[in-house]
Amino acid sequence: MHPSFFPFSVLVSAAVFVAASTPSSNTSTSSAPRVALYKRAPGKGGNAHSGNTGNTSGGDVHNKSSSGNTSNAAGANKGGKGGKTISGTARGGRGRKGKKGGNAHSGNSGDSQGGSVYNTGNRITDNGENSNVGGDGGVSRSGDAIGGDGGSSKRKRSPNPGKGGNATSGKTGNTSGGDVKNKSDSDITNADGANKGGKGGNTISGSAQGGRGRKGKKGGSATSGNAGKSLGGSVTNSGDGISNTGTDSNVGGQGGNSRSGDAIGGDGERRRRRHN
Repeated sequence: MHPSFFPFSVLVSAAVFVAASTPSSNTSTSSAPRVALYKRAPGKGGNAHSGNTGNTSGGDVHNKSSSGNTSNAAGANKGGKGGKTISGTARGGRGRKGKKGGNAHSGNSGDSQGGSVYNTGNRITDNGENSNVGGDGGVSRSGDAIGGDGGSSKRKRSPNPGKGGNATSGKTGNTSGGDVKNKSDSDITNADGANKGGKGGNTISGSAQGGRGRKGKKGGSATSGNAGKSLGGSVTNSGDGISNTGTDSNVGGQGGNSRSGDAIGGDGERRRRRHN
């Protein structure tokens, strides 16, 4: 064997190894960690809003005579009763990893008033027994609103750790009883039990519960909605001569219930301090 052959073969092998280890010019490398591609979104709780509800008031009754008489038999002319109009509950999502809990807003509820009765004519005679009765009010209620709790965080310094979500319940509509109005250019005669105003219904706003604060942060605020009117229906007779011949005629309706919900602010959690 030639004395210089072995060193030459070692140099060739080393060159091949270095060439195989060097990345090609078409290879792109990045120093950013791959875990950043799978980073999850911050754990803030979602907000909740329930929709507003419409009106469910009872229908009115209108009798209008241009020249002749208006005569109502027993049990004639009754305003419709109000139904139920209720907005749904709103619950904010809970915060995660030190983020804020979601806010909650329940929708406003509409009116649910009893229908009214209107008689207009040259002369209104013989309002019979139990005629002209205003409808009773129904139910108008807004849903509860519950703010989400703030999430706890293991980080010492978080930009907005653990604040509780706010809660606002919606306003409620009116549930007043229907009115009775008799307007005549001449005489009005009312028999037994004629002309009764409708009873007021129930109008109740939902409760509001603020979310709990975490790690020394503020608890959520709570605001309950305003409740509407729940008046008893009125009876009005307007004419040249009014004769109430019957008993228990012209009775105003009883008032109903109007109540706003409870508002409870969220508790703030005490921050724990580490003692060295």
